[in-house]
Amino acid sequence: MFKFNLFAAMLCLLTLNLMAQTLPRPAGPYFEPLREENQFGTGVLKSTIFLRPGHWIIPQIANGETQNGGFFTTFQAVNVSTSTATFKVDFFDSDGRPMYLPLPTSPNDLTGAPARGFQGTLSPGGYGAQVTIPNGSPTAVGYARVTAEPEESIGVNATFVQIVSGRPPFMAGVPLTTIFNNTTFMPYISGSGFTPSLALVAFLAQRVTLIARTGSKGTELCRAIMDLGNGHHRSFLLRDVLSCVPESEGVIEIRAGHELHALSAIGFQAHDEGAFVTQPVWTNLARTFEE
Repeated sequence: MFKFNLFAAMLCLLTLNLMAQTLPRPAGPYFEPLREENQFGTGVLKSTIFLRPGHWIIPQIANGETQNGGFFTTFQAVNVSTSTATFKVDFFDSDGRPMYLPLPTSPNDLTGAPARGFQGTLSPGGYGAQVTIPNGSPTAVGYARVTAEPEESIGVNATFVQIVSGRPPFMAGVPLTTIFNNTTFMPYISGSGFTPSLALVAFLAQRVTLIARTGSKGTELCRAIMDLGNGHHRSFLLRDVLSCVPESEGVIEIRAGHELHALSAIGFQAHDEGAFVTQPVWTNLARTFEE
């Protein structure tokens, strides 16, 4: 029994190592992982502080292995300002608590160690990267906060990757998002191989209304209501929340439940024969909740 378990463990480690070598990994120097507890505050900052200029959100990150594949996230950062800048990326889980993900210390590190984010310093035009590693860890899903000094000096983009057994990785770019207005719109196509999904981050406890609309007149097909806590994240397939979506196409209207613009959203559309497609999202300052 001991020999069998040892052999199985060695085979598992070899498989993980080979998989890590073949996964898409970003080029460039890797930023410093943040591992110490005291480098982070506890929980999520209050929204009045969190939503100041210079705080940006990557609304969907994931990492971990499943029976038939898994997920991981790559990050790329560029200094878009004219002066040297420092920045930090903090990870949070779906309940708004700081989250650990395995990060490498260099492009040659194929195992990594748990970190609650990463930080770096870049000269004007400077570039760097980081990547989570699905090294046998359980699936973890959440979002990231980006802060920089000077504010808005660093642009960070993430690539959300799903590993599917026997198929090429499915990938979608996840751009930075800032504060969305309290009414947001996202187009979708469902059926014929397309499976739209949505990721939301709320920085005030609030009720969110999702309305599926179709046609040039914006006719309502169905709606659903969900409650999000302070700093909470939720990602889901539209078909699991809106019963009318599986065989339709149109627009999802997302109504934040608070007058403050405290909702971030991004949509994904996966096709059976291709990679993820990131869906555009529009907001409207003037629209109200009354009909």
